[in-house]
Amino acid sequence: MGLKILFIIISYFAILFMGCKPKSIDTNVESFIFGEWKLDYSSHTVHKTDSTIFNIIFKEDKKCNIYPSFYSFVFEDPRTFITYLGSNTDYKIEAKLLKIYNLARKNWDQFKIMKLTSDTLIIETSLKELLKFKKVNKKEKFQNNIDAIVLNTSGLYNYHSNYKIYLDKSGEMLIELNGYDDLYGTQSCILDKRVADSIFSLFEYNRISDLKSHYNSLTDSNLLQDEPKQKITLAFFSENRITKEIDIIDDSVPIDLYMAYDPIRTIYKSKNCHCKTTKIRNDMVTLGNEIETSDEQGYIKLSNSELFYLNFKILTAKEIEGSIQHKYKIKGSYSDLFTFSDGRFIRIEGSEKIYDVGYWFIDSTKINYY
Repeated sequence: MGLKILFIIISYFAILFMGCKPKSIDTNVESFIFGEWKLDYSSHTVHKTDSTIFNIIFKEDKKCNIYPSFYSFVFEDPRTFITYLGSNTDYKIEAKLLKIYNLARKNWDQFKIMKLTSDTLIIETSLKELLKFKKVNKKEKFQNNIDAIVLNTSGLYNYHSNYKIYLDKSGEMLIELNGYDDLYGTQSCILDKRVADSIFSLFEYNRISDLKSHYNSLTDSNLLQDEPKQKITLAFFSENRITKEIDIIDDSVPIDLYMAYDPIRTIYKSKNCHCKTTKIRNDMVTLGNEIETSDEQGYIKLSNSELFYLNFKILTAKEIEGSIQHKYKIKGSYSDLFTFSDGRFIRIEGSEKIYDVGYWFIDSTKINYY
């Protein structure tokens, strides 16, 4: 009888101990969650909110990449300054809850896992909205001849988000920041070549030539949202010439394009990128976008992307011996000094030094006289 009572007591405490153990994560969740998931737009129209996710990549180190990425907004009447925070954040799974750390609000967003299989993920937001994702197993790659990329932003309405970034395949960068950020002004940067290669490889999942020239969030997606906040211009260069220029409102582009240009916006903050304030030589100026011709054809106007690309080349131009023909006259962007050029070689007003930009920049522009 005593042994029977002892057995009952041991069994009771064993059950009690097991009941107090924290719930373990379903092994299927662990095995199925890793990888890339894309929002299934065909299932419903999405109302764009702070918790909307278009695409998510789960990694085995409890890190994930969320698209759209995180922004912070600082209001200073009458403008709101936008700071881009990136897409890389932490996640964790507790029972049937998916928790993703919100870099903007500095807290955990919670999503209830409604369904998870090898090819389907359905989660419920805090607003009781269901988001259905399909697993991305294989992507088609395309051959794009891209040597450099220029990305610049401008705020819309009362939003302020103005910066420009040049990045080429060698990892050289030029950044111009005009808002809230860790860095301010014009910065010259060197990005680790392996990181630069990985960014350019992301564009291989897009056929650049087939992309539209304009993407508007109010007309080019099945998302319902408020007024637009910022415009991005993305320009691709090959052999010193623009091959494609795209205007984008509020990141309303195909998700593979978004995932490709998204890292460029914060890569200068990473440990793989080394920046320093650009010091312009006394005999050198950055140029404005109006080029006066000497043949009475008027003015040539460069696009903002062409101008930023040209100014990067000017800042790295090499001094040479010789003279040049003054076919073009260009006013400085922050100076009253003029630059004289034959379309490749330049001389700054008041200096006898000649510099080689490295390419015939007039021939490479989309000639637009006015």
